[in-house]
Amino acid sequence: MAQSPTDLFISELRKVTSDGYLSGDEVWQLAKWLNEHSDAMKVWPGSLFVEPLNEAFADGILDNDEMVRIGTLIREVEREWSLQSAPVQEDTSLVTEETEISVLELPVIDSSVMVPSSSRPISYKVDLFDNSCTCEDWRKNRSEIPVNNLNRCCKHIAQGLLEVEAKGVFLMPDYLRAIAEECVQRDRGINPRSQWVVINLPEYRKEDPVLVSWDNSPWCNVYAPAGVNYERYGYNCSEVRWAYGLAPNRGRRIARAIHQLLKPAGDLDYRISSQQLSPEEQSGFLHQFGFDTSDMSPFETELLFTRVLRPVTNAISKTFKHVHAIEERHKETLQNAILRSDFCRSLPRYGPYSKWEEMEIPDRSLTKEERMKITDLAFGVLPPEVFLALESNGIKKYKADLDVKLKDSY
Repeated sequence: MAQSPTDLFISELRKVTSDGYLSGDEVWQLAKWLNEHSDAMKVWPGSLFVEPLNEAFADGILDNDEMVRIGTLIREVEREWSLQSAPVQEDTSLVTEETEISVLELPVIDSSVMVPSSSRPISYKVDLFDNSCTCEDWRKNRSEIPVNNLNRCCKHIAQGLLEVEAKGVFLMPDYLRAIAEECVQRDRGINPRSQWVVINLPEYRKEDPVLVSWDNSPWCNVYAPAGVNYERYGYNCSEVRWAYGLAPNRGRRIARAIHQLLKPAGDLDYRISSQQLSPEEQSGFLHQFGFDTSDMSPFETELLFTRVLRPVTNAISKTFKHVHAIEERHKETLQNAILRSDFCRSLPRYGPYSKWEEMEIPDRSLTKEERMKITDLAFGVLPPEVFLALESNGIKKYKADLDVKLKDSY
C-alpha cells in the first residue's frame, strides 16, 4: 500500500530529528524534499512548513531565529503525531535478572586506512588499533576520550571501519555497522558527549542487542533489531513515550530497562508530564477553563491539555521573536491571558477535541489584527522589562508605539 503524503513527510522528519540535533543542511534537505513532493505541501504537517521554510531561505541565509522557529515546529508536529498514537505506560517493575547491561566499545583492529575528506582535497589517517584520526574533529573533541570508547568515532573512523570490513579484515556486528553507516550517511561522527550501553534482553538473540545512548536531554536514542537490519528510535524518558509513537519490537520492555538503567543516576526527570505539569496539575489547569477531566485517563488529559494550548503556543510564536528567551513563568502568564480572552476560539489551530486533519484551515497565518490583540495582552500582563525585551514579528511599529508608552509611564 502506497504511503500518504503525511506518512512520507513524517518519515522525512524522523530522519532529520534522529540524532537530536538540527543543522542548516538538514533544514535545506527538508525544504528540498518538500519542493519535490508538492502533495505533501497541501496537507498536515507539510503545509505548516511551507511559510517558515520560504521565509528562511528568502535571503539565502538561515539565521538562529529561523532555526529555532523550524525546530520548535518540528517538536510540535512530533508531539502531536505521538499523542495520536498509543502511549507507553511506565512499568516500574525491576529489570529481570535475564536482562544484561554492558558498555559498548569500539573493536581493536590492527589496521590503518587513509580516508578522504568529504569537503576538502585531502585525506586523513585512521588508525583502528587505537581508534584515532588526524582530522580536526577528532583532535579537538575526541583525543582525550579513552581508547575503545565509542565516542572516539568520528565520521572518518566510521568510514574506515566499513572499508576494512569490505576488504574482509573483520566482520562487524550488525548494530555497529548500522551506527557506522549512519555516521557516513549523515556526514557526522558520534556525539562525543553521549553515553552508550548495550542491553541484552532475553527476547533477542545475544548477537542482536539493543543499544541506548543519551546525553543531557530527556531523549534517548535506541537502536533495535528490525528484521534483518537495525532501526533507530527516539524515546523520551520524562514524558514516557516513543517519538512519533513508533516503538521497536518489545518497546515496553526496552523502555522499562532504560528507566531502571538511568533513574538511579538522577540524570533525567521521570515525571510523566506535559510542559513540566503532572496529570493532576494538567487537570487543575483545564478545570479553570471549564474542562471536566474526572473521567479521563492521564493520557486523555495530556492530549486535551496539549490541544488546548496548541493555538496559544502558535499565536505567541507568530507574534513575537525570541519567545524562548523569556522565563517560563512569564510565558505561562501570557498563555493564561490568551486562553481567557474572547478571541482565543477564533485563533488558528483552535479545537481542543480535534485532530489536525479535522480542523478548518489549521495552518492559516495569524492576521495583523490578531497579532495586535496578542501584543495588547502582553502589554497588560507582563512586567515592563519583559515586554520591552520582546521583539515584534510583523507589527513592529505598533509594538514600538507601546514600548514608548510604557517607557514614558515609569
